Amino acid sequence: MAHKEDQQDGVNGEGWISDDSSFYGDSSTQATLESEASSFHPMTYWSKCYLSVSALAAEQAAQKSKSSTKKIPLYNEYEGNLSCRQLSETVPAFLERLSPSHTLTRDLRDPWIRIANPHTSWRPTSENWAGFKSTAESILSSLSEKIREHTRQYGSRKTILNRKLSLERKETEEALRKAAADAGCTTGKWMLFLALEQVDEAWESIATATAENELGIAAKVAPQGETDDGRAPRLICIYTKDFSDMDDVKRVLENLVELKLAGKRRWIYYKCGKFISPSPG
Repeated sequence: MAHKEDQQDGVNGEGWISDDSSFYGDSSTQATLESEASSFHPMTYWSKCYLSVSALAAEQAAQKSKSSTKKIPLYNEYEGNLSCRQLSETVPAFLERLSPSHTLTRDLRDPWIRIANPHTSWRPTSENWAGFKSTAESILSSLSEKIREHTRQYGSRKTILNRKLSLERKETEEALRKAAADAGCTTGKWMLFLALEQVDEAWESIATATAENELGIAAKVAPQGETDDGRAPRLICIYTKDFSDMDDVKRVLENLVELKLAGKRRWIYYKCGKFISPSPG
């Protein structure tokens, strides 16, 4: 019964809709549509559509990432110290103003010519070197005592002795790293010793690379001493933010090799606090 009522309530199309209606268009339109339909390939269409959507999504994600990335403001730990590069001067101007081979120690505020990496997010912290030295001496004293003890106990059993000593050294290294971190003494430095005739060219390369964020957090070079006869080697130091960050320490070394400042027949040293280890170039 409900079905019959529904039919009675329906719209009577008699006189309004003809069997000859041009709903699908005239013969020309229909021919065009049929031609387009026959040449349409659904898989091709959707593959192109997918690539377009993916590209659009990737572009939007890149724009969002770019807009959300905060630009680190330029920073100079040595700003105001005229023995160092200032943010207001170019690197060439700084090198001309403070040439290592011609700048005398007496003309500087401190005994070094310095440049900071203005792009680094690293900021100096309070470094308790006295506290670290005291803790480190205690740790090393303990290691010495353990070495003597193990040697007395396993002296004739070399395999066991070496295994014990290796373990003690690893634990000592970890204890020293923790003590350095607790004292805020994590910076380290690569050190180059160069002849007077080499220092200006090498310092130009290092200063430029430091300013362009390609080396460490800062660098320094020794100026001309009052009694310097030109025979003593000049020291250049390139600082890293954390001596325990081996990837960063290695990165700086590799870039120094690229600059031809380390490599074959060139010795370079890495130093952290009171500890120093040579690395053959």
